[in-house]
Amino acid sequence: MRCRSARRAQVHGPVRLCFSLSVLLVAVRLSIADVTQAAGTEVVVVQASRTGHTVMDLSQSVQVIDRDQLEQQLVGGASLSETLGKVVPGLGPSSQTLTNFTQTLRGRPPLYLIDGVSLNSVRGISRQLNALHVDQIERIEVISGATAVYGAGASGGIINIVTKSAEGEGLRLSTEVGVAAFTADPKDGDQYAVSQSIGWRSGAFGVRASGSFEQRNSHFDGHGNRISPDAAQISRHDTSTRDLHLRLDWDIASDRSLALSFQDFRDDQDSEYAAYFGGPGLPALFGAEVAARAIKGLQLNDQPYTRRSLVHLDYKQPVPGGHELTAQLFWRTEDFRFFPFPSLLPAIPALSIPATPFVNQSTNEVQVYGLRTTISTALDDWLGPEARLVWGFDWERDENEAYATQYELSDYSASGGLVHTPLNTRFDYSPDVDTTSGALFVQLDWPINDTLSLQAGLRYQDTEAEISDYVPITESVFGLLGVQPSPAVLSGGTIDYDALVFNLGAVVRLDNQQSLFAGFNQGFELPDVARLLRGAQPPGSVPVSTGVAQPASVDDSSLDAIRTDATEFGWRARSSRYEAQVALFYNRSDKTARFDGQLATMLDQDQRVYGVEGNLTYFTEGAFYWGAACSWQRGETRTPGEGWQAVSAWEVSPPKALLYLGWQGPVYSALLQVNRVGDYDDAFDDGSPNAVAIDGYTTLDATARLRLRLGEFGVGVYNLLDAQYVTAYAQQAGEIYGSFTEVPALGRRFGATYRIEY
Repeated sequence: MRCRSARRAQVHGPVRLCFSLSVLLVAVRLSIADVTQAAGTEVVVVQASRTGHTVMDLSQSVQVIDRDQLEQQLVGGASLSETLGKVVPGLGPSSQTLTNFTQTLRGRPPLYLIDGVSLNSVRGISRQLNALHVDQIERIEVISGATAVYGAGASGGIINIVTKSAEGEGLRLSTEVGVAAFTADPKDGDQYAVSQSIGWRSGAFGVRASGSFEQRNSHFDGHGNRISPDAAQISRHDTSTRDLHLRLDWDIASDRSLALSFQDFRDDQDSEYAAYFGGPGLPALFGAEVAARAIKGLQLNDQPYTRRSLVHLDYKQPVPGGHELTAQLFWRTEDFRFFPFPSLLPAIPALSIPATPFVNQSTNEVQVYGLRTTISTALDDWLGPEARLVWGFDWERDENEAYATQYELSDYSASGGLVHTPLNTRFDYSPDVDTTSGALFVQLDWPINDTLSLQAGLRYQDTEAEISDYVPITESVFGLLGVQPSPAVLSGGTIDYDALVFNLGAVVRLDNQQSLFAGFNQGFELPDVARLLRGAQPPGSVPVSTGVAQPASVDDSSLDAIRTDATEFGWRARSSRYEAQVALFYNRSDKTARFDGQLATMLDQDQRVYGVEGNLTYFTEGAFYWGAACSWQRGETRTPGEGWQAVSAWEVSPPKALLYLGWQGPVYSALLQVNRVGDYDDAFDDGSPNAVAIDGYTTLDATARLRLRLGEFGVGVYNLLDAQYVTAYAQQAGEIYGSFTEVPALGRRFGATYRIEY
């Protein structure tokens, strides 16, 4: 375990200011469009609630980031992961790679949706925030805290991405072009994008087709050095992205509609740079400390990629008896290829086998399909106006396969990780896991009077996981080395588990501008079976010591749903001049999932996360607005013999603060914001496994937009002061994987976009 420099005694200004505000105002939204404006109130229905609530009626923290705010944040070429990591208080900061694995929401994994369709899989490959072009997004809805409305996977909350549909009568087109570059090297560090959409609506029928292409080249840090690829996950540099969308809408009648959506996404890397492992012999793999940097000369034919195809059909119609039925049929297929990663098989003294390096590249293939039904029943005659019962049935099938190919070690080692000569081998990287889930849910919304409304719900989900026979990775690798002529096999099987969860919430309207809300919500997540069984050691395995007990059979793998109980209390207010919201939260689960970079384990020990979030946006009489947002959270797990120990920065977000000053005029708008990620020493001070003291960092961003007679022009500068820092993700990765993954963060970059609608 590496020890970092002594902590600073002072508290940084933005953090101090934002945390002072959070004593009074704790928030979950930054959207301007949903504020009560002087001209009137815009009512926004949150689709992610599944029950059609407005923002003010939900008994949980909710944030709606509208299209205008997204354009202001992204105008210079920033990623969606970076933006949400800044503007959503309880969400972890961006890794600046393809993974959003560490971007937990209140210390728990969120459920990602596109138009209500889940992007999560039982196999937790977290690339949801980097698999959709931002030009396709209408708004983003964030519900913080556990919820069972959509079933497994939402123990941290829901992030629902609502895509655009055809607007207005007749033919409408939109074209957008953008360029961006790093000031350290504008030639090699450039980026460009183009998107085109065609929309047409005639009466009840509408269609929108859109396509986008984006090319990113090299990335540079605050010192002007080329940033190393992230060998553990996938970097965003040297990638080309293509995203195609088609959406058809048909309003069959005033109370009946049909919509069909299709997405085809491709992201491919083509780089000539590799991570530095210390030179020939790969000394970094054997514990040597090396500075993370890029080296030229990569020879790799099969480079990483992310691919997704998604289709969903949505239908709504009335049902006899005063009901309204909404049904959603969906299908999604995804392929993920990782960068080849070197690993070290531990020495086996009993067999006179030294520590043996090997390098393999893994690929995951996922197919998910299912049906969600929601029926809304009015209860006016029983409980009064606007009371209703929302109930339904969900069914989903998730099929996952993972495999790996191996590369010749001598070429790889002699070249320091540059030359990849395939061995034409393929072996299982985890067992195949096919998961089938069925669920029933019911939700009651009861506005008792103009002051008090109650919400209560219940969901039961039953899940069956079919696990194939599996030869563990160590057995496959030792077999290729000739050490294990008859590899041991983990016998497959079937695991059944279920979960019964409920929620209870209340909203008290103090007046027309402010309300209190409180809720107790249960959520759950299914275990990542494939990941947990990857390092299995069935009888007859080569006696490898992993440091953590690994299952010898499916039955002793301790696989079960992880249930989370979440409580929060909040206050929100909206007027023509300000909006604010307060939320204190506490959640607790009965199990802890731990990941050490190579192996994942399920621990039968409690884990809790508690914290506070805060936000205030104030509108002056002119066009200026200003605000601040912040969050603080602490996560702990009850370790036998040690009591409560803090968890790592991969599981809970370090303290975060955001200060911003904006101008929203009829012709131009501008935004200046300071982003602060604070120090996080809790896990390091508690001596928790794989802990590292996280050094905080501060960046400054500025964006502006100008509305022209023909179109709109925008510019943005990110990390304006060219700060040199390492993200919280990379600092933790350096402890987990090795110093070669402690990659510096992005330096100053600027960008410009031009969009015209016609």
